[in-house]
Amino acid sequence: MGKKASAIDVKSLINNRFNGRAQLHKRLRRAGFKITVKGIDKWIERNRIPGDAWPELYAICDKDGRPLDLAPYRVDKKSESILD
Repeated sequence: MGKKASAIDVKSLINNRFNGRAQLHKRLRRAGFKITVKGIDKWIERNRIPGDAWPELYAICDKDGRPLDLAPYRVDKKSESILD
């Protein structure tokens, strides 16, 4: 019996909040964050954004005057922990 864990739909977040991976790449590079478009593609493939990228994503949104709200991109999934 697993408990529910919260996850983010990374592809939807990147496409809808940051206008796609190319635009996000441009904004991150402009902010000094070293990443390639292929790196962002890996985020999408893995459905995971590395911890060191989150402060930059929040900063980009704050700069736009629209703080990052993850609620619309949240998906629930059942954890597969053997400890449950």
